[in-house]
Amino acid sequence: MLIHLLTIALIVHAFIQDAVLADTEICEDRVTPDVCQRMKDEKKCSREFAKKNCAQTCDLCRE
Repeated sequence: MLIHLLTIALIVHAFIQDAVLADTEICEDRVTPDVCQRMKDEKKCSREFAKKNCAQTCDLCRE
């Protein structure tokens, strides 16, 4: 039982850390500009790869 509670606590902690990091991350493209532009041109900015690696080109930055 205790192990399950600790596991749940670690999972919750990881989600909170991800949320905090997402708010404080510098918004930039992490791959070459041509890759990001192609993702944007092909309307693939909603894909997970683009969200993580092409935030600036895909206009996903928080104001």
